[in-house]
Amino acid sequence: MTTTVRETLTLDSFKGFRVIAGQSGLDREVSTTTFIEAPDSWKWIRGGEFVLTLGYAFQEESQLFDLVHKLIDHGASCIGIKTERFLKRIPENVLELAEQHSFPVIDIPISVPFAEIIHPVQSLRPQRQGGGDRRDHPDAVGVHPSGSHFPGGLDGQKISDLRLIASSRGARR
Repeated sequence: MTTTVRETLTLDSFKGFRVIAGQSGLDREVSTTTFIEAPDSWKWIRGGEFVLTLGYAFQEESQLFDLVHKLIDHGASCIGIKTERFLKRIPENVLELAEQHSFPVIDIPISVPFAEIIHPVQSLRPQRQGGGDRRDHPDAVGVHPSGSHFPGGLDGQKISDLRLIASSRGARR
């Protein structure tokens, strides 16, 4: 189970966000968040992403139009853009495309750090998939104090496995 664009917009950290196109697509499912700042980043869209951008790589009207079109084609849920940074306005043809495809375009206040968007959206997902301990979820990622990520979280067996791998590569404790 996933959350929806509409549900994510009710989170405290999403105050001040404005849906500027694609209002009828607010019930699209969101499975994850991603950040796009390269013109070809759409290639890694798998579907269900809440896409975030400053718009740096999409300052020309045709670039943003192409991006939104490709996000729609690849099943992204919506796009959130900080319009006060590099894009001062969203071109009318982009808003029309979003409306035609019920693809939400969300204006994100410049003052909101992306981490305050990514973490709350990601934390909704495991909670909705059975409750309980998030580490039990197959997509859960444990974060070691060093900042490394371990699929499924860390447990005694995985720590032992990591030590074995490290020792086989000559690493010391």
